[in-house]
Amino acid sequence: MSPESELEQLAQRFLALASGIQGERPEATVTEALGQAEALARKLSESGASTETRTLAAQLTTALQTWRTVWPRMGSQREFRSAVAREAVQWAKRLSPAAPKTPPPHG
Repeated sequence: MSPESELEQLAQRFLALASGIQGERPEATVTEALGQAEALARKLSESGASTETRTLAAQLTTALQTWRTVWPRMGSQREFRSAVAREAVQWAKRLSPAAPKTPPPHG
C-alpha cells in the first residue's frame, strides 16, 4: 500500500474516531478506534515513506498513545471528548484534502 493511501486510510480512521466519540459510543469502541488508528500511524512511521510523512506519523502515534492512555480516566468528561473529537477531525483534514469536512453520521 502506498504512503498516500495509508494517509487517506488514517484520515478515515480519525473521522471514524470522531464519529464514535460524538455518537457517544461505548468506551471500548472508542478505545478500539484509538488503537486501530495508532497501529496504522505506527506502521506508517516505520515505512519507506518520506521523512516528512514518517515524522508526521510518529507525532500522530504519540498523540494517539496519549489519548488511549487517558481515555479510561477522562473519556466520560464532555470537554475532553469534544477536544479529542475536534482534534481527530482536524488531523483527518490535514492528512487528506479529500476527506469530508465533518465526520460521518453517528447513527
